[in-house]
Amino acid sequence: MVSRRGLLLGAASSLLATGCATAPTVPERRILDIPYTTLGSRPHRLDLYLPRRVRGRPPVVAFFHGGGWAAGDKALLAPGHAFAPWRARMVAEGFAVASVNYRLTSDGAVFPDPVHDVMAALRFLRRESSSLGIDPQRLAVAGDSAGGHLAMMVGTSMRDPEMEGNVGVPGTTSGVRAVISYYGACDMVERFSDHLAAGCPPYVDPSKTSTGTLLGGVDPLDPELRDLARKASPAVRIYTYPSPPLLLFHGTRDCIVPPGQGERMVAAARDVGVPADLVTVPTGHSDPAFVRRGDLQGAAVDFLRRWL
Repeated sequence: MVSRRGLLLGAASSLLATGCATAPTVPERRILDIPYTTLGSRPHRLDLYLPRRVRGRPPVVAFFHGGGWAAGDKALLAPGHAFAPWRARMVAEGFAVASVNYRLTSDGAVFPDPVHDVMAALRFLRRESSSLGIDPQRLAVAGDSAGGHLAMMVGTSMRDPEMEGNVGVPGTTSGVRAVISYYGACDMVERFSDHLAAGCPPYVDPSKTSTGTLLGGVDPLDPELRDLARKASPAVRIYTYPSPPLLLFHGTRDCIVPPGQGERMVAAARDVGVPADLVTVPTGHSDPAFVRRGDLQGAAVDFLRRWL
């Protein structure tokens, strides 16, 4: 059973089976390992999947992989990988999908390095839209886990030069029209209280969690470091920076990013008048159902069609 809060699934998605769905077979064009900065390093490359049978230039969804900001790769969306069914469905529905790599904490990155990278990728996609054959005006972001956090950071940073950074070529807007997050963290301070409220085991040392590592090995609960943690918290940022509409997916049994995080983000968005919906599923973190179930795929498609 899926809980929908303010989300009405379209007629198209209601026709899909609630079990695993196979996307229609539509040929796609793939452009792999595109450098989005002159650095050309592995963390600064993206893969682009383009639908062949569309009129005009397709809208684009830039996807950021998960992995606790420490691991993962853009290949998450490649054939045979976990998010391949999601990518195939998006392309079949007429969306181009860009799968973006970014610097990881395992290689020494700290906040806001990953944010700077994904912002640079968005500017690249918009700047090179003519040669890539995509619509520069209809751009959305999505991500799972750590990538979901980055997608929400994009949505709540569109007028913040500190989050834009200086990676890649400046001057082109990184603004997007819609944000989708799959079980992404949204409040780096309250993540720990939400963890306990969900009945999950307490963390012994918050500074050694993925959140603490992202912030440079600090304790996110240290009162003297709250400003840093809040800068990395979309649910806090949304009160200062305007955000596009949000669609969040979260598992009710998630003890990696507890479901209270999704509830917190949607409440904050609605508090400032941003359209936001939360779809909850009775499962844990990174369950394949999030990207394989036809009705959940359909919810993402309906959301993108509404706002792009």
